[in-house]
Amino acid sequence: MSLRDSILASRKAYEVPRIAVATPEWPDVDGKLFIRTLSAKEVDSYFNSADKDEANFRAKLVCIGVVEESGLPVLSESDAAALSELEFSVVERLYWAVRTANGMTDENRRAVAKN
Repeated sequence: MSLRDSILASRKAYEVPRIAVATPEWPDVDGKLFIRTLSAKEVDSYFNSADKDEANFRAKLVCIGVVEESGLPVLSESDAAALSELEFSVVERLYWAVRTANGMTDENRRAVAKN
């Protein structure tokens, strides 16, 4: 297999780890929400939409990054407005979990710039 083929097949070749996030404020789903790894295309799409419409930017990222343990989405982007009406502390925790898991923090960007 060529290097190109190996790169393009890499996402399909292994199980992408999911990270559990506690949400004790939401007892019905506590222990059942996981963060998934996003593709470059998904991150680009998120940043493009966030630039155009700043409302609900946290909730939008949570909607695309939170999944069940099986990897199935829990929410859709159309749920962002409703999600943004919920407790800030929980939405913020999920938002930062998605960002951190996907290397979308300033600390991660500084580390990449050093290399």
